[in-house]
Amino acid sequence: MKAAFSPEEYHILMASVDKPMRNWDVTSRIEIATLNGHEGSVNNAAFSLDGSRIVKVSGLGTVYLWPHFTTTPESIEYAHCIVPRELTKEERERFFLDPEPSSTTCPNSDLDCDELRR
Repeated sequence: MKAAFSPEEYHILMASVDKPMRNWDVTSRIEIATLNGHEGSVNNAAFSLDGSRIVKVSGLGTVYLWPHFTTTPESIEYAHCIVPRELTKEERERFFLDPEPSSTTCPNSDLDCDELRR
């Protein structure tokens, strides 16, 4: 099992050879996101120095880089900005969301969708 704390130590990445990597809020003990999409085991996981990105290295040597969101609604809002329509099951999995949409609506955020699409 691998673990890495964010620079401000409010979040932790947990990864193992047989499970997807998970991003947890340390204070609330709530899982923020499950990071799928890699092949093989996870050899390493870390936050960028400023805490804005997550990087992981698969057992096959592939490096994956994601933006780091501090809450689940932020990650959902990001997905809505990138794909401004209802997401398919495959797209929801690509953005590390549950395959089936929940009955709740996403809150508005301060994300600048035009900036994210660049």
